[in-house]
Amino acid sequence: MVECLDRNRHTYLVCADSGGQIVGCNEAMARLLGLNSEEFKGGSIWDKLPESDGRRLNERLQRSEAGAGPFLLNFITPDQIPATLDCGLASMPGGRFAIIGVPAGSPAEDSDTAWLQLNNALATLSRENARKSKQLERTNEALGEARTAALEAAQAKADFLSHMSHEIRTPMNGVIGMVELLLATDLSREQRRYAEVTQTSGRALLALIDNILELAKGEAGKISIESLDFDLRRVLEDVVEIWRVQANAKGLAFGSRVTPEIPALLRGDPSRLRQILNNLAANAIKFTERGAVSIQVELASQADGKATVRFAVADTGIGIRPDQAAGLFSPFVQADVSTARKYGGTGLGLAICKQLVEMMGGTIGIESQEGEGSTFWFTVVFETPALAFTVERIGGRGVVPGEARILIADDDPTNRFVALAQVEKLGYKADAVADGAGAVEALRRGGYDLVLMDCEMPVMDGYEATRRIRESGNPRVPIIAVTGHAMPGDSERCMREGMDDYLSKPLELQRLGEVLAKWLHAPGERG
Repeated sequence: MVECLDRNRHTYLVCADSGGQIVGCNEAMARLLGLNSEEFKGGSIWDKLPESDGRRLNERLQRSEAGAGPFLLNFITPDQIPATLDCGLASMPGGRFAIIGVPAGSPAEDSDTAWLQLNNALATLSRENARKSKQLERTNEALGEARTAALEAAQAKADFLSHMSHEIRTPMNGVIGMVELLLATDLSREQRRYAEVTQTSGRALLALIDNILELAKGEAGKISIESLDFDLRRVLEDVVEIWRVQANAKGLAFGSRVTPEIPALLRGDPSRLRQILNNLAANAIKFTERGAVSIQVELASQADGKATVRFAVADTGIGIRPDQAAGLFSPFVQADVSTARKYGGTGLGLAICKQLVEMMGGTIGIESQEGEGSTFWFTVVFETPALAFTVERIGGRGVVPGEARILIADDDPTNRFVALAQVEKLGYKADAVADGAGAVEALRRGGYDLVLMDCEMPVMDGYEATRRIRESGNPRVPIIAVTGHAMPGDSERCMREGMDDYLSKPLELQRLGEVLAKWLHAPGERG
């Protein structure tokens, strides 16, 4: 608009925003005030007018008199001599306004020409703004459609993963649970070897499933960290026990060491810690052909009721070049293509380890030299509880349970059999029903101290059964959700429905024992 009025050297134009800040002027106005047009931008229109003229202009603006008849304004020139212009006021999009003028006393045709040019310029500007507004509207509409499609795709992905989690974990519960029970019986050396290989393979498959689900949880921002009292040394023993068979099969020495300064009990998330250590131990064994793998744990610092513990998983394997190390903690990344071809893997484990470590207040890194091995280290900040409940194990497994009775509700016959065997192996008395309605009826008759409740069952699912139990005369019995669902929001839903804790399938004896001990023996937990 400014440019189209520069053709008439006797027409003066200045544009300002709603606060009076100048956003542009034509060359004639710049010459009148002794400025170039770039310097003129950014100043205030009120500084270019005497006080009385400023008031007159402001009154017209307040009365929205844009387009009204002409009026006189005196602009201050560099020699402080007012230059009187016969001006008109025009409104512009976005709350801006324009002052257009010709020297006072100019022929009427000059004023008419100036107004015609201004109106034509405003009309052009209005059409351009309308075009841009329509374009913006179409863009916003397309973005809205894209966002809706993305949300629908994300929900479909979450639903699919949740369904697959349930479908895969249910039979995995039978496989891993029965192998674990089988290994607790008297077996020949050959039979034990076969069972141990089956257990290792099952755990490796479960770890892959967990990694995929953890990645989905991380994308949704719904990974949760628990705060439980636990013995770190026992967690480490579990990890070594899991991977010793695979290490021995490759002829590798495999062991661990915990410095004596580590407190006997820590408060944090033992499951997440176990998950990190399992991932790192599995990687170390995978990429080591000869030599040893070790896990070292030491106290980095302790103060104000908190302990920072440093873990290091060292191997004598293939090692990593410095330029490859930087991207290792990103999803789906491995050192190079040949490594992926030779050793397999998804490249998810380290990314999830990094995510979990940082959620627990620590950091993770690597020290490595190609051909000479690697050390993956991480720190975690734990609380140091003054008093905590300890879990006594029977022959390295389970807890001393007392005389508590447990009710198991699960529609899958194999899972009922496995759960009954596991609970009885831990020393508890247990009964089982095939659906939520059976659980409600069994609790109505009384005599149970805790319920292991499957969530997906026919006739009445675990959620509805829990609501019925909470509304009945036995509202405070601990109800532990046992489900193949392990996606973001699953544990939260269980808590909202009135359940007290959450276990995902497959059930491992140690974790089951910890949860049962927590709700059946910890002081103050039972109603």
